[in-house]
Amino acid sequence: MDEMFPDLKVIGMRVGQDDTAENYRHTLDLFNQEPDLIGIYNVAGSSGGITRAIREQGRSSLVFIGHGLTGDTRRALLDGSMDAIFEQDPDALIDRAIRCLSDAASPQRPLKLDIYFRENPPWRGARQPGRD
Repeated sequence: MDEMFPDLKVIGMRVGQDDTAENYRHTLDLFNQEPDLIGIYNVAGSSGGITRAIREQGRSSLVFIGHGLTGDTRRALLDGSMDAIFEQDPDALIDRAIRCLSDAASPQRPLKLDIYFRENPPWRGARQPGRD
């Protein structure tokens, strides 16, 4: 990464324990410590605390990527406080891990990974903006 993006610096990890309030506090602290912060990648849940801090602090230009498509993360995509969501089937991940442990030599097909942006969220029952 240093070769391709020499001007970027990885700040480090914060542990929020999938707790919305904890993620909110971590994000506010991060904004205070790193005023030039340009992105956050949340590998776990409870993105709501992060999006709350982004909205309250007016940091919509910050890139925020997370995991798990939920009602809250879908709304965050649509209002611009979240930029991308990685979605995988946890049951398929567990099944694959068990298969790999039991038969390591067996070739495996790649697991499906969906990436959602504001422009392409699955609507499943939700009203699409601009359509009645």
